[in-house]
Amino acid sequence: MAAKSPENTFTLDVYGRRLQVAGDPAGIMAGTDTAAILVDGKVMATQRALIIWVAAGLNGAGAVTVTGTAVGDKVIAVKNLTTPGQAESSFETTVSVANQVQQTNGSSLSTSNFLFVVEPQS
Repeated sequence: MAAKSPENTFTLDVYGRRLQVAGDPAGIMAGTDTAAILVDGKVMATQRALIIWVAAGLNGAGAVTVTGTAVGDKVIAVKNLTTPGQAESSFETTVSVANQVQQTNGSSLSTSNFLFVVEPQS
């Protein structure tokens, strides 16, 4: 989303709370930008869709590329597709680096493919 500025943020005070709609209107109409609704600066809704991505695990802890993620997004599910099962405990639950999900498990998971489901937070 484009940086918030007076040109692309609409703010309304409602009963002492600050309601904002942020995003570049021209970009939203063109499909190149997204909008978000914020209450007191906290994102309550966004146009970003769930991110669903398949990637191989690593030989030890490190960064797995999950394109489209942003810092603060929630990793809501990780499934091992090679040996079916849950794998959430092997990865971070909140994205700490854009376009990556950190494998926190120090063991080798390099022979497995994982399905990541990430919920955008902005």
